[in-house]
Amino acid sequence: MAFLVLLERLTRIERAVFLLREVFEYEYSEVAKMVARAKLIADRSWRRARQHVSAMRPRFEVPEPKRTDLFERFQRQWGPVK
Repeated sequence: MAFLVLLERLTRIERAVFLLREVFEYEYSEVAKMVARAKLIADRSWRRARQHVSAMRPRFEVPEPKRTDLFERFQRQWGPVK
């Protein structure tokens, strides 16, 4: 679950590059072909993805009322969080 949370913090391209490079250990040139990007861009995307994962920062901010609403809906559906 934690890994999924980390991946959610990345953009679509960063997520693809990160998984192909880190999990499947493809070379940058192979990753670039797979995501239809130049090798340099794939390398930069991988570096940004690593930075985002390391920083543990959310990809976007959710306003407090929306977070509260989502949490309350989750509790109604699945019960209290223990």
